Amino acid sequence: MFKHIRTYKWVLIIILFIISITIIRLSWIGFLTKLDYPQTPSIKQGVLDLRGWKYSHHQTLSLNGEWEFYPSTFLSSKDQINMKQEDYLIVPDNWKKGFEEDLHYQYGTYRLRILIDNKDVDTF
Repeated sequence: MFKHIRTYKWVLIIILFIISITIIRLSWIGFLTKLDYPQTPSIKQGVLDLRGWKYSHHQTLSLNGEWEFYPSTFLSSKDQINMKQEDYLIVPDNWKKGFEEDLHYQYGTYRLRILIDNKDVDTF
């Protein structure tokens, strides 16, 4: 009988711990979503146009949208300037549709160009 009480006690402690962690995590997610801008500009064909955008250092900007994707290629900024790009992938999403073959090992480079006003260069 004493062994069953000890088992129930540990089960109760574990359940309360899981509930506490879940509450903390949901509260944190709710807090972080309040930091997002209510309406963000969209990313089209690998370009995010922030010219004329009023931004704050206390809010976050989602980078979801249509990014350029170079499958099976590692690129630096110098390489990207000279390459023509035809493939675009939605981020976040599965990148497997960016590859022609179903390879065991896949890699690639995402690219996003962000356009800003000249006066904003010093603030980043």
